[in-house]
Amino acid sequence: MLLWLVDKQDGLTAIIVDLEHVNYISSTGVGALAAAMISARKRDLPFKLRNIQPKVRSVFELLGLMKFFEEARTNE
Repeated sequence: MLLWLVDKQDGLTAIIVDLEHVNYISSTGVGALAAAMISARKRDLPFKLRNIQPKVRSVFELLGLMKFFEEARTNE
């Protein structure tokens, strides 16, 4: 769905994925977010994560991916 959103939606100014209720993320979920971020960057479309829960953040940090993902402020 994220790739569809990036590829097919005209007029978007940014994609913000809210992870407030995500307490666990599998390698498939990480891969989906990474693929969507790469696709968005190719289109100069900001791709941000918001409300990253501690366990999910630790997975991203362990994989060294936090430096690639931009975090949205709570009010964005």
